Amino acid sequence: MILIKYKNKISHVLLIVFFLFVSLLILSQEIKCPKCGFNNSGQDRYCIECLAEI
Repeated sequence: MILIKYKNKISHVLLIVFFLFVSLLILSQEIKCPKCGFNNSGQDRYCIECLAEI
């Protein structure tokens, strides 16, 4: 009875952790600058090398 009660909550927690992991993978992808070709992390709006807007 107790296991059935918490099984739904455990699956919700696992689903949330999975989506957080996937979103972290998407954010951590490197974006190549269109001006100088430098690989930047996905969180910056400007290139680290030439300060062009990405």
